Amino acid sequence: MWLEIFKNNKITVTYNSEPQPAKTIAKKSVETSPMERPANKMGLPTDHDTSRLEPHTRGVFQSRDHTSIYYEIYGQGKPLLLCYGLVCRREHWRYQLACFAKKYQVILFDYRGHQFSSQPTNDQHLTLDWCAYDIEDLLTYLKVEEVVGIGHSMGVGVLTRAVVLDKSKFKAIIFICGTVKNPFERMFHSNRMNRVHQVSSVLFDVMPGVVSSLWQKLTQNNIFNFILASRLGFNADRSKDSDVNSYLEGVHQIPFSVFHALIDDYTRFDGQSYLKQIECPALIIAGEKDMITPKEVQDEIVSSLKNSEMHLIPEGSHNSHTDFPNEVNIAIDNFLEKIGYQ
Repeated sequence: MWLEIFKNNKITVTYNSEPQPAKTIAKKSVETSPMERPANKMGLPTDHDTSRLEPHTRGVFQSRDHTSIYYEIYGQGKPLLLCYGLVCRREHWRYQLACFAKKYQVILFDYRGHQFSSQPTNDQHLTLDWCAYDIEDLLTYLKVEEVVGIGHSMGVGVLTRAVVLDKSKFKAIIFICGTVKNPFERMFHSNRMNRVHQVSSVLFDVMPGVVSSLWQKLTQNNIFNFILASRLGFNADRSKDSDVNSYLEGVHQIPFSVFHALIDDYTRFDGQSYLKQIECPALIIAGEKDMITPKEVQDEIVSSLKNSEMHLIPEGSHNSHTDFPNEVNIAIDNFLEKIGYQ
């Protein structure tokens, strides 16, 4: 029953239990070789089975502009906050959820305008800044005193802003294949996608209904889109059909107006100044074959952070955490052990 309620964005009931507050960790300066492949020293699970994994807490809260934000909490222990990419879904974290919910309290949530969260009544509030405000409000609502944030793709930009809003709560950050500024500047190793975005923006301003209808048709899960997504966003030799299909279904469910508002804001977003303000330990996970946010973008992030290290996933795509979940999870676990967050 609750699923239908959430789909209609008419949530009036909150399922809540008190999350366990976390403790302070000691910061450490860390350095590792970018090419070093981690060993599974912690005996992490590798089956990634989430079929029987249910959240012990799920509900909604009202953000500062009264937008309803949906969240789920799995496991017990110190909190990990997972921030997915634009037009993605919570299911995109299933490999990390299956692994870390056994050791940590894993918090998942939906961005405004995504899945079970509502759209803001003010269209001007569909921005990365407002997504970051939602994170700040969520952590306050859940009484989380410390957290490690993990972001993928656009989640890197959102998380960068959220950390600066409340530095005291973030004990470390983990960025996976993301960027903190205009993603079209380096996408596919060129800036040609800027022009595509400009044209689509003009068309949407002139005939929003036609463009929105076209979006629904073009994002349908068919063989053409499957091949396109698996080749450009995933490692086609490693990715599972279910992961690509899940991504396509998520894209199709998001209205074009939401996608356009956020991606348009992303083109103007400048997180470089925020990176320079971040002092907590940071792990940057980069995909060697990432065409959406190429490795040179990750190199720039590392050089801008005061206390960071990179782990490169050979053959990794933009979705390295689904292509190579074991390696990504081990790298994350080793990093958390290194900074004493256990």
